Parts: sequence; structure tokens; C-alpha cells
Amino acid sequence: RLWYQPTNYGVGSYSAFSICDDSFQLYGWGSGQNGQFGPSSAPALLPVQIQNMSNTKYFSAGYSIGSIKFDNTGWAWGGGLPTSTPVQILSDVKFLDASSTNVSFIKNNGTVWTVGTNTNGQIGNGTTDPNSVSTPIQMLNINNAVRVSSNGFATIVLLSDSTLMAVGKNSQGYLGLGGSISST
Repeated sequence: RLWYQPTNYGVGSYSAFSICDDSFQLYGWGSGQNGQFGPSSAPALLPVQIQNMSNTKYFSAGYSIGSIKFDNTGWAWGGGLPTSTPVQILSDVKFLDASSTNVSFIKNNGTVWTVGTNTNGQIGNGTTDPNSVSTPIQMLNINNAVRVSSNGFATIVLLSDSTLMAVGKNSQGYLGLGGSISST
């Protein structure tokens, strides 16, 4: 496998990914049951190219997958999304995190945008909706985010002033509030 020289690698839920070769192509292997590698749900025992994912500078994987290309476009597919083929979601993206049910993006202006499911209010727009969305929804009242972390039940956002904001389900203490209070 001399061609396989990874520059970045990571694991998702039952899958793994790496960025390789001169074109910064994203490859994946493992279980394909959630559309991680494209339309086929077959497992990939060896690394396979992810369609339309050259020039990838960053990615995050759960059952859902998100990536940022060198042109700062944000892409998402698999898991809780309505597509198993990578699609461009946003432009001007500086960071992202993927979970089992959604992908959250931070744009360069500090706003947070999410695609996927919102069953637990983890998108942070004041609602809960079990339907999967491919159009990004903006998190309310956030315009200075620097990092985001998602776990499928909650989304935690680090703001530029070092404040943490959390939305979603708290039944297992996901929000750090104690008890079982949830926040949308």
C-alpha cells in the first residue's frame, strides 16, 4: 500500500477515515450500514475513495460524516442525514463536528449551523423535530463560536470568551446541568 500515505485519520461509529495522497482525497473503511462510504451499505474491508471528497482538509465522523475542503466549503452525508452521498451544505466554514444524528458547522462569522435530526433539540433553534433536514438550521443567539461538539443528544459550543453553551437532551447529564433538565 505504498499509495496509502495518510495525512490525517480518525474513527467514526463502526468506521474509520483518512485523508491521503496529493489530492487530499478522503478514504473510508469499516461498516457501511449508515451510508458512510456512499450509496452502498456494504462494508469496506479496504480503504475506498469517498465520492467528491478530494481537497479535504478536515473531517469528523460518527454515523454522520462531515468534511471541510480547502475552499472552506462544508459537506455532510450518512447517519441522520437524508443523503448517503456527500453534498455541499455551507461555504465559509472554519470548523465542524459530526455525531450519530447530525453535523454542526461553525462559519467564519462565529455562527453555528446544523443538518440532521433535531429530536432532542440539539440543533438549538428552540424546537424539536424528528425529521432529518439537509438544509442547515442556524443555532439561535450564537455569533462568536470557535468550537462545537455533538453527541447525537446534545450540542456543546465553545465561545470566543471561553463560555460553554449547551442545548439538547440532559437525561444522562449531557448538558452538564445536573438532573434531567433539557434545553432547546
